[in-house]
Amino acid sequence: MRNRLLVSFVVLTGALALSPVVLAQTPAQPESGTTKTSIPNLSGVWGRLTRGGERVLAPGEGPGFAITVNGVEPQMLPEAAAKYKAIRSGYLRNPFDRGHEPLDPTIHCLPYGPTRAFTVNHPFEIVQTPGVVYILFESGNGIRRVHMNQEHPEGMYNTYMGHSTGKYEGDTLVVDTIALNGLTWLDTMGHPQSDAMHIVERIRRTAQDILQIDFTFEDPKTYAKPWNGKRVFQLATGRNALMLESVVCEDHLLEDHLPRARRGEAKP
Repeated sequence: MRNRLLVSFVVLTGALALSPVVLAQTPAQPESGTTKTSIPNLSGVWGRLTRGGERVLAPGEGPGFAITVNGVEPQMLPEAAAKYKAIRSGYLRNPFDRGHEPLDPTIHCLPYGPTRAFTVNHPFEIVQTPGVVYILFESGNGIRRVHMNQEHPEGMYNTYMGHSTGKYEGDTLVVDTIALNGLTWLDTMGHPQSDAMHIVERIRRTAQDILQIDFTFEDPKTYAKPWNGKRVFQLATGRNALMLESVVCEDHLLEDHLPRARRGEAKP
């Protein structure tokens, strides 16, 4: 994947892919805190937590590309443990580096999924409307739709992003996600999942410029018991708040598939 600052891009605004009608429904948000109706202001572009331009970890946050708490590994069932061992068998610069590249779903042009996009060096934007909260990822141009105050529909088929519902609890947006197809990693470190995965995220603003997401993962096909993760972000400003294009598999597609397509060559 090309460096996000070198990718040819179209600058996106906070209205990414949203019509004026939808934007008109966005409730007025205060600078911080909550409104009288207890709807917290989570909107904005959020990026990695840094100090002096260097990536730093918040207390309890998993290091590297992991969604864990203090780097504690979840207890996996035997089949999942063997899969994870293979993922971690590649060249690793440190214990919390990216998983084995040939096994990485995104190397094969698959989407990041609902949680892995929180572990890469790309910002994301939260846009709140009364009926849907949108989480817009620069990485892979991914979009999550959190359907507010609804139940998951019966017979929902599995997808890469799954189906998410949400509700506000005080200063926190609680997101419940099911119907995942199990083909993505939970984070860039390579924690696996199955189609039985159930994710609960608690998203809140702990300070004017700090956003914290606490995760609970429950997957009886992969893990022996539910486990927790944590990621912390800061409000992006200036140039860092620009949402750019980031295409999964771009280098591979530009170097291989697109030239052959332009030449009219069939895939061998």
